[in-house]
Amino acid sequence: MADPVSAGATHELWKLVSTLWTARRDIARNNDLALQEYEDLYRWAKDDGHKEDQAVDDQMKAPRDWGDPPNEQVVERMRREFAIRWRNRKSQSERTISALRYSENFIHWIYRAVQRPWPENPHADEIRVLTRRWEDLIRAEGL
Repeated sequence: MADPVSAGATHELWKLVSTLWTARRDIARNNDLALQEYEDLYRWAKDDGHKEDQAVDDQMKAPRDWGDPPNEQVVERMRREFAIRWRNRKSQSERTISALRYSENFIHWIYRAVQRPWPENPHADEIRVLTRRWEDLIRAEGL
């Protein structure tokens, strides 16, 4: 017959190994999701920047009818709308990353401190360049 003490110790050891393995898997999944979110944000900023440039070009080339506001006013309104879209998309992305962080517990935090920290946004510099005009407009107008 097996010794109950050693059987209990083996069971507890197995639970610890299982917990650490699960934490490792969760961390890898959350890192992948965070990196995907960073990439999606970069792609969105790049695509929306192109859309804004195209819309502004089209507006500046468009003929004006009598009584229409000047093209510059329409372009400013368009730029404001694109800045608001950026603000909303950025907030959504930050909430997604925050939710991933919040889903982790004490075991995950220890594992991250020792082994695998949160991934940095590899596209942060490109995003900063792409969204500078939107960020400036948001700050200037308090949007």
